Amino acid sequence: MWFCLAAMMAISIGAAAAFAAAQLTVDPSHYDFGEVPEGPPVSLTAVLENTGDADLTIKNVWTHCACTDSELGKQTLKPREKTTLKITYNTADRPGIFKKDITIETDIVGHEEVEMEVVGTVKEAPGAKILVTPRKIDAGNLKKGSSTKLTMDVRNDGTLPLVIRKITERATGLVFYDGVKQGDILIGAGETRRLELEYKTAKSGPFTDVLIIDSNAKNAAKGGFAFMVVGKSEE
Repeated sequence: MWFCLAAMMAISIGAAAAFAAAQLTVDPSHYDFGEVPEGPPVSLTAVLENTGDADLTIKNVWTHCACTDSELGKQTLKPREKTTLKITYNTADRPGIFKKDITIETDIVGHEEVEMEVVGTVKEAPGAKILVTPRKIDAGNLKKGSSTKLTMDVRNDGTLPLVIRKITERATGLVFYDGVKQGDILIGAGETRRLELEYKTAKSGPFTDVLIIDSNAKNAAKGGFAFMVVGKSEE
Protein backbone atom coordinates (compact mmCIF):
# COMPACT_ATOMS: atom_id res chain seq x y z
CA MET A 1 0.00 0.00 0.00
CA TRP A 2 2.84 2.35 0.85
CA PHE A 3 4.56 1.61 -2.45
CA CYS A 4 1.31 2.25 -4.36
CA LEU A 5 0.80 5.63 -2.62
CA ALA A 6 4.40 6.64 -3.27
CA ALA A 7 4.04 5.71 -6.94
CA MET A 8 0.83 7.76 -7.23
CA MET A 9 2.53 10.78 -5.62
CA ALA A 10 5.49 10.48 -7.98
CA ILE A 11 3.13 10.35 -10.98
CA SER A 12 1.21 13.40 -9.72
CA ILE A 13 4.39 15.42 -9.20
CA GLY A 14 5.68 14.41 -12.61
CA ALA A 15 2.40 15.40 -14.26
CA ALA A 16 2.40 18.80 -12.51
CA ALA A 17 5.95 19.43 -13.71
CA ALA A 18 5.00 18.42 -17.25
CA PHE A 19 2.14 20.92 -17.33
CA ALA A 20 4.13 23.86 -15.89
CA ALA A 21 4.02 26.73 -18.36
CA ALA A 22 4.98 30.38 -18.55
CA GLN A 23 2.52 33.14 -19.38
CA LEU A 24 3.29 36.75 -20.28
CA THR A 25 0.92 39.52 -19.23
CA VAL A 26 1.35 43.08 -20.56
CA ASP A 27 -0.14 46.06 -18.71
CA PRO A 28 -1.30 48.06 -20.54
CA SER A 29 -1.61 46.06 -23.76
CA HIS A 30 -3.38 49.03 -25.39
CA TYR A 31 -2.53 52.67 -24.70
CA ASP A 32 -4.01 55.89 -26.08
CA PHE A 33 -1.71 58.93 -25.90
CA GLY A 34 -4.62 61.17 -26.88
CA GLU A 35 -3.64 64.41 -28.61
CA VAL A 36 0.05 65.29 -28.37
CA PRO A 37 2.07 68.16 -29.93
CA GLU A 38 4.28 67.56 -32.93
CA GLY A 39 7.99 67.61 -32.14
CA PRO A 40 8.76 66.09 -28.70
CA PRO A 41 8.71 62.26 -28.50
CA VAL A 42 6.07 60.63 -26.28
CA SER A 43 6.66 57.55 -24.14
CA LEU A 44 4.90 55.03 -21.93
CA THR A 45 6.28 52.30 -19.69
CA ALA A 46 4.39 49.00 -19.71
CA VAL A 47 4.79 46.32 -17.04
CA LEU A 48 5.52 42.79 -18.27
CA GLU A 49 4.84 39.96 -15.80
CA ASN A 50 5.34 36.24 -15.99
CA THR A 51 2.01 35.08 -14.54
CA GLY A 52 2.74 31.41 -15.25
CA ASP A 53 4.64 28.79 -13.29
CA ALA A 54 7.73 28.32 -15.47
CA ASP A 55 10.56 30.62 -16.56
CA LEU A 56 10.18 32.58 -19.81
CA THR A 57 12.54 34.45 -22.10
CA ILE A 58 11.65 37.51 -24.14
CA LYS A 59 13.59 36.93 -27.35
CA ASN A 60 12.87 40.21 -29.11
CA VAL A 61 10.60 43.25 -29.31
CA TRP A 62 9.46 44.33 -32.77
CA THR A 63 8.10 47.86 -33.24
CA HIS A 64 7.67 47.46 -37.05
CA CYS A 65 8.51 51.13 -37.67
CA ALA A 66 11.57 53.38 -37.37
CA CYS A 67 9.30 55.99 -35.75
CA THR A 68 8.81 53.78 -32.67
CA ASP A 69 11.55 52.71 -30.25
CA SER A 70 11.55 50.13 -27.45
CA GLU A 71 13.67 49.62 -24.32
CA LEU A 72 13.29 46.32 -22.45
CA GLY A 73 14.29 45.95 -18.81
CA LYS A 74 14.97 42.19 -18.50
CA GLN A 75 14.79 39.33 -20.99
CA THR A 76 14.35 36.36 -18.62
CA LEU A 77 11.53 36.27 -16.08
CA LYS A 78 10.90 33.71 -13.36
CA PRO A 79 7.31 32.95 -12.29
CA ARG A 80 5.64 36.11 -10.88
CA GLU A 81 8.66 38.22 -11.84
CA LYS A 82 8.09 41.57 -13.56
CA THR A 83 10.05 43.87 -15.86
CA THR A 84 9.40 47.06 -17.83
CA LEU A 85 9.09 47.84 -21.51
CA LYS A 86 9.41 51.50 -22.51
CA ILE A 87 7.81 52.45 -25.83
CA THR A 88 8.65 55.80 -27.45
CA TYR A 89 6.88 57.30 -30.47
CA ASN A 90 8.75 60.03 -32.34
CA THR A 91 6.23 62.71 -33.36
CA ALA A 92 8.57 65.00 -35.35
CA ASP A 93 7.28 65.49 -38.91
CA ARG A 94 4.45 63.00 -38.28
CA PRO A 95 1.24 64.99 -37.80
CA GLY A 96 -2.08 63.13 -37.75
CA ILE A 97 -3.54 59.94 -36.31
CA PHE A 98 -1.15 57.07 -35.56
CA LYS A 99 -1.62 53.41 -34.62
CA LYS A 100 1.47 51.35 -33.90
CA ASP A 101 1.65 47.63 -33.11
CA ILE A 102 4.42 46.18 -30.95
CA THR A 103 5.17 42.46 -31.05
CA ILE A 104 6.86 40.82 -28.05
CA GLU A 105 8.50 37.56 -29.11
CA THR A 106 8.88 34.89 -26.39
CA ASP A 107 9.90 31.26 -26.00
CA ILE A 108 6.42 30.21 -24.79
CA VAL A 109 5.35 27.28 -26.94
CA GLY A 110 2.03 28.04 -28.62
CA HIS A 111 2.12 31.69 -27.53
CA GLU A 112 5.35 32.85 -29.10
CA GLU A 113 4.07 36.36 -29.83
CA VAL A 114 2.26 38.80 -27.54
CA GLU A 115 0.88 41.99 -29.07
CA MET A 116 0.48 45.48 -27.66
CA GLU A 117 -0.74 48.65 -29.36
CA VAL A 118 -0.26 52.40 -28.95
CA VAL A 119 -2.45 55.01 -30.62
CA GLY A 120 -2.87 58.77 -30.60
CA THR A 121 -3.10 61.95 -32.63
CA VAL A 122 -0.18 64.29 -33.29
CA LYS A 123 -1.30 67.91 -33.49
CA GLU A 124 0.63 69.61 -36.28
CA ALA A 125 3.07 72.28 -35.15
CA PRO A 126 2.77 75.76 -36.70
CA GLY A 127 4.98 76.28 -39.74
CA ALA A 128 5.21 77.03 -43.44
CA LYS A 129 4.62 74.27 -46.02
CA ILE A 130 5.67 74.51 -49.67
CA LEU A 131 3.93 73.12 -52.75
CA VAL A 132 5.24 73.76 -56.29
CA THR A 133 3.06 73.29 -59.38
CA PRO A 134 4.13 71.85 -61.71
CA ARG A 135 6.77 69.77 -59.94
CA LYS A 136 8.28 68.88 -63.34
CA ILE A 137 8.73 71.74 -65.84
CA ASP A 138 9.45 71.23 -69.55
CA ALA A 139 11.79 73.96 -70.77
CA GLY A 140 11.48 72.75 -74.37
CA ASN A 141 14.30 73.08 -76.90
CA LEU A 142 17.04 75.58 -76.03
CA LYS A 143 20.09 76.85 -77.79
CA LYS A 144 23.14 76.04 -75.68
CA GLY A 145 23.90 79.04 -73.49
CA SER A 146 20.57 80.75 -74.22
CA SER A 147 17.87 81.25 -71.60
CA THR A 148 14.12 80.90 -71.27
CA LYS A 149 11.56 81.85 -68.65
CA LEU A 150 10.13 79.18 -66.40
CA THR A 151 6.82 79.80 -64.65
CA MET A 152 5.59 77.97 -61.56
CA ASP A 153 3.02 78.44 -58.82
CA VAL A 154 4.33 78.21 -55.27
CA ARG A 155 1.72 77.65 -52.57
CA ASN A 156 2.13 77.90 -48.81
CA ASP A 157 -0.15 75.29 -47.24
CA GLY A 158 1.17 76.03 -43.75
CA THR A 159 0.08 78.30 -40.94
CA LEU A 160 3.11 80.66 -40.92
CA PRO A 161 4.65 82.78 -43.72
CA LEU A 162 6.85 80.93 -46.21
CA VAL A 163 10.29 82.47 -46.80
CA ILE A 164 12.17 81.47 -49.98
CA ARG A 165 15.84 82.37 -49.62
CA LYS A 166 17.52 80.80 -52.61
CA ILE A 167 16.94 78.65 -55.72
CA THR A 168 19.89 76.69 -57.11
CA GLU A 169 20.68 73.80 -59.46
CA ARG A 170 21.67 70.81 -57.34
CA ALA A 171 24.45 69.34 -59.48
CA THR A 172 26.28 72.54 -60.42
CA GLY A 173 25.27 74.94 -57.65
CA LEU A 174 24.22 77.48 -60.29
CA VAL A 175 22.10 80.16 -58.59
CA PHE A 176 18.78 81.15 -60.19
CA TYR A 177 17.50 83.24 -57.31
CA ASP A 178 19.44 84.78 -54.43
CA GLY A 179 17.48 86.34 -51.58
CA VAL A 180 20.56 88.13 -50.25
CA LYS A 181 20.85 90.14 -53.49
CA GLN A 182 17.23 90.18 -54.66
CA GLY A 183 15.35 89.99 -51.37
CA ASP A 184 13.64 86.96 -49.85
CA ILE A 185 10.35 85.85 -51.41
CA LEU A 186 7.56 85.93 -48.82
CA ILE A 187 4.32 83.97 -49.26
CA GLY A 188 1.63 84.23 -46.61
CA ALA A 189 -0.16 81.28 -45.01
CA GLY A 190 -2.68 79.79 -47.44
CA GLU A 191 -1.45 81.98 -50.33
CA THR A 192 -0.12 81.13 -53.80
CA ARG A 193 2.43 83.17 -55.71
CA ARG A 194 3.50 82.78 -59.34
CA LEU A 195 7.27 82.83 -59.80
CA GLU A 196 9.31 83.36 -62.98
CA LEU A 197 12.89 82.17 -63.31
CA GLU A 198 15.36 83.02 -66.04
CA TYR A 199 16.67 79.56 -66.84
CA LYS A 200 19.57 78.31 -68.93
CA THR A 201 21.68 75.19 -69.12
CA ALA A 202 25.27 74.62 -70.23
CA LYS A 203 24.56 71.01 -71.18
CA SER A 204 24.19 69.63 -74.70
CA GLY A 205 21.42 67.24 -75.67
CA PRO A 206 18.50 66.12 -73.48
CA PHE A 207 18.80 67.22 -69.86
CA THR A 208 17.10 66.70 -66.52
CA ASP A 209 18.10 69.28 -63.93
CA VAL A 210 17.06 69.25 -60.29
CA LEU A 211 16.46 72.67 -58.76
CA ILE A 212 16.49 73.18 -55.00
CA ILE A 213 14.41 75.77 -53.15
CA ASP A 214 16.00 76.83 -49.87
CA SER A 215 13.20 77.98 -47.56
CA ASN A 216 11.76 77.66 -44.07
CA ALA A 217 9.17 75.09 -45.18
CA LYS A 218 8.72 72.36 -42.58
CA ASN A 219 7.77 69.76 -45.22
CA ALA A 220 11.02 70.21 -47.20
CA ALA A 221 13.91 67.80 -46.84
CA LYS A 222 17.07 68.97 -45.07
CA GLY A 223 18.66 69.80 -48.41
CA GLY A 224 15.68 71.86 -49.54
CA PHE A 225 12.55 71.37 -51.66
CA ALA A 226 13.34 69.83 -55.07
CA PHE A 227 11.64 70.10 -58.46
CA MET A 228 12.78 69.10 -61.96
CA VAL A 229 13.42 70.92 -65.21
CA VAL A 230 13.67 68.86 -68.40
CA GLY A 231 14.37 69.83 -71.99
CA LYS A 232 16.85 69.60 -74.83
CA SER A 233 19.83 71.84 -75.50
CA GLU A 234 21.16 72.19 -79.04
CA GLU A 235 24.40 73.71 -80.34
